[in-house]
Amino acid sequence: MKLTNGDGTPAPNRTVIFHVVENNGTLIDPIAAGSPSRSVNVVSNTAGEASVRWTLGMHSGAGNQRVEATSTGFQGMAELVATGIN
Repeated sequence: MKLTNGDGTPAPNRTVIFHVVENNGTLIDPIAAGSPSRSVNVVSNTAGEASVRWTLGMHSGAGNQRVEATSTGFQGMAELVATGIN
C-alpha cells in the first residue's frame, strides 16, 4: 500500500495498521518479522509504502480472505481481498 499526501507526494514514517477482518489468516511485518498476528502496525518507508506478509486462512472460497489497512490522518481504508482455493 502507498500513502500519499493531498498533493500526491509520498507520506513517509506514518503508521499503517493492517488487520485481518475475515477468515483466520495471519500477518507478519516483513522487516521487523516477529510472530504471526491478526493485526500488525507497519511504518511507511520514504516512498510512503507499507506492506505485510499475508498468509491466507484455512477456509477456501471467493473473496472470503480480507485485510483492511488504515492510517491516522488519512480518510477511509484500503481493503485487500484474496480467494483461497483448495
